[in-house]
Order: sequence, then structure tokens, then C-alpha cells
Amino acid sequence: MSDNKHIIENRLKRAVEEATPDVLSNVLKQIETEQVVLTAKTAAAPVTDYIVDESSEQITALPAQRPRSWVWFKAIVPVAAALMIALSFWLSLNYSTQAVVAFDVNPSIELSINRSEKILKVNPRNSEADAVIGDMVLKGIDLDVAVNALVGSMVQKGYLSEINNSILITVSSEDQAKGEQMQNRLAGEIDSLLRSFSLDGAILSQVSTEYDYYAELAEQYGISPGKAALIEQLVQADPTITYDDASLLSINDLNILIEARRHQLAKVDISGHSSTKAFIGIEHAKLIAFMNVGYSGAEVKDLKTDYGYVDGKLYYKIDFQINDLFFKYEIDAGTGDILKVESERELPSVTTYDDEDKAQKTTIASTATDTTAATTAKTTAKTTEVTAAATTAKTTDTTRHTPSPSPSPSPSPSTTLSPKATARQYIGAREAENIAFRHAGVNRSEVRDLDTEFERDDGKSYYEVEFEVGDTEYEYEIDAISGKILDYDIDD
Repeated sequence: MSDNKHIIENRLKRAVEEATPDVLSNVLKQIETEQVVLTAKTAAAPVTDYIVDESSEQITALPAQRPRSWVWFKAIVPVAAALMIALSFWLSLNYSTQAVVAFDVNPSIELSINRSEKILKVNPRNSEADAVIGDMVLKGIDLDVAVNALVGSMVQKGYLSEINNSILITVSSEDQAKGEQMQNRLAGEIDSLLRSFSLDGAILSQVSTEYDYYAELAEQYGISPGKAALIEQLVQADPTITYDDASLLSINDLNILIEARRHQLAKVDISGHSSTKAFIGIEHAKLIAFMNVGYSGAEVKDLKTDYGYVDGKLYYKIDFQINDLFFKYEIDAGTGDILKVESERELPSVTTYDDEDKAQKTTIASTATDTTAATTAKTTAKTTEVTAAATTAKTTDTTRHTPSPSPSPSPSPSTTLSPKATARQYIGAREAENIAFRHAGVNRSEVRDLDTEFERDDGKSYYEVEFEVGDTEYEYEIDAISGKILDYDIDD
């Protein structure tokens, strides 16, 4: 019985062993394969469980379950990125400088604006600009509102007036087309605004795409970038003008220079005419020069006039010829003061002649000297008449600098003598020369290399007369009013 029981147990054991598949080797092989795949794919999810299909002897890896917070993170990232883009756009729209608009009169003010033309920053570049801005808070307001406020303040404080009516608008923008649109709009707005104040403005406007370059020039010469850009155009049009000199002139004086010399500035638009009501006028300046030299103007030929400038002020340049003498005058445009006088004798053509001709030529020269003296006496009488008429007109001329709603007519030569212009009290360059010639004992016909200049020193006015006769050089200083010889030097 026990034998039978033992036999049955052995049979059952064999049956179970035969019924159970041998998958151990396959399991080990499958695990090795999964490890290789996991090593190649480092970003794959970690494997924590396996499902074993005994019928097909396959193993399936199950990824580990990520926490729920990871799902929320994946959903929030795109939203956050979109918000960041929107925020960057909003900041660029509202807080990024898209253009710099500058206004130059003598006050110089820069306004940095955003895409919406809101003021981001106000930069007053000089003390006059601080006075114009005062206690105004311009940051955050519209550009048009700020322009109205600033121009109104310039008019109220006298920086823009009938005698100083020029304003320069400079739009600095990398977008040329948008810059030009803003330039034209602002020029029109300011013109209308000045008219509302009964002012005929002269408006210069330009677009600059090289702000950094002009900012460096501005720093070098102590001016604004807008003014530096204008001077750059002027220097290119007229090489005789330098940055050093032009930087000292006001915008109105620069505009006067541009109009007088008829410069065409390619990148600058100009409307209206600059005011010259603060100046004595070119006709007045010519009269002062003619009276100073001792002629009424009838004998003048080859007359040329222009503007010059020194130490930030304009003066009139008047060149003319009387007989064989050339004269160059510099007369302060504002006061009528004679700043400088130069005279030069026209050299006669070279001729050869014998001793008999010499005697004859000496006689002719003596006759010419007498004729010149007679002519001088005659023209002196004419000058006296002109001076008397001009003196009568002094009261009228005193008011010519007073601003009026309409421009005053140009003064005529008989009514242009300024109270500040005292040409009548000077003896004149020609008389100074005659005094020197008499002292030296020579005739004018013998003189060569004649150079006469009007000088001022320690409040005294005098003529400096230099000339040569033969191998002798003469230098005289003669009081411009009394004709007294102050000093002289004769070098044999």
C-alpha cells in the first residue's frame, strides 16, 4: 500500500514538472534586452514593474506613474511663455524709446518718446531749457501736448519773439519714413501754434538716423545733437564755415546765414524767414562805411556785402573800391560799431620811361594830387549833407528795434544812421592816411603797399597806417577822432 502511495506521488511530481514551462532563461534574456533599451533612451521613464505573458514568454515593461504636479507643470509652461511674450511686447510698446524729438532755439530740449508717442524722458540741455520747463511734469503725457506746452513757454519767456523767431526741430529715429512723417507734422503744428501767438516763425526741421554720431559732436562743441546735425549740413554746403565758429551762433543767426548765402541743405526743410529786426540792416551798414571813409557813396564801385561772424555774433562785411583804393569793412550787425577797416591801394601797371618822361610823370602826379584834394573837399561837403539828414532821422531810428506786429520797411540811406553808430566823429581812413603822408613828407602817388586798419585799444579808436616809399617803411597810429599822431615808426 505504501509502495503504491509512493508511486502515485512520484507520478504527480513528474506531471507538475512537465506541465510548468521553463521560462527562467527567457526571463533573464528579456531583462537584459530591456536594460540595453533603457540605456540607449536616457529620457525614457524608469521601469518599475513587468508583466510576464507565460503563453508567449514575453515581458512588458510598465513606466512609473509620475506625480500629478508634473501634469500641471506641463500645462502651465506654454501659458507662462505666452504671458512673457505679451509682457515683453507691452514693455517695448510703453517703456522702450522709439524716437528722440529735440527743439533748439537757444533753449535746447530733448524728448524721448515711445511707440505711442508718450513722453518717457525729458532732457533739458542748458539752463535756458530748465527755465522753459519750470515746474511742468511732462513724463507720461502725449507728445503733442508737450510740444504745445513747451513752445508756449518759450514765447511767454521771450525766447521766441519777433526778433528771434527761428526754431529747429530734429527727429532722431532709425525708421526714416516714420521720422519724416513726424517731422512734417510737428513743423506744421508749431507753425500754427506760433501764428496763434501772432508770430511769423521760421522753422527748420530735419530727420537724423545717426543720433550717436551727432551726440559725440555735440559733446565736443557743447551744443545739442540737433544743432550739430544742422551745422554738419552747413559746413558741407560752405567749407568756409567751421564748427568752432558756427557752434557759437544762435539758431536764428545760423538761419540768417543760410538765407543770406542761399545755401541749399539737402536734409533740412526750412519754412518762413529768419528775423533780422535786431540788426541795423545792410543799407545802414553801407552808409556807415561810406561816411567813415569820407565819401557819400556816389563814387563807390565793385560793392560787395556779406555776413561774417566772430565770437558768436554776426557782422556785415562790406567791400568796395573808390578810385584806386580798395576798402574792407567789418561792422557789427547789432550795434553798428566798426570792428575792422582795411584799405589797399591798387597797384599801377608797370611801365618804363626815360628821364624826360620822369619829369612829365611827376608833373601829372602833382596835378592828380591837387585834383584828389579838390575831390576830397567836394565829397566832404556831400558827406556833411548826408550826415545832417541822418542826424535828423535819429529819433525815427531809435524805435526800429522795437518789435511790431508787421515788419518795418527797410530804411533808406538818408534815414539809417543809428544812435550807436558814430561814423561822423571819425576823421576817416583816407584823412588818417593824408595826415601820415604829410608827416612823412611824401605824396600819395609815391606810396606803395598801403595798409590802413581801424583799431580799438583801451577804449580808444585809432587808425593804424602802414606804407612804403622807396626802401623806407612807415607805421603810424592816428587818433580816429582828433587826427592826432599817437605813435609812429620809420624804418630806413
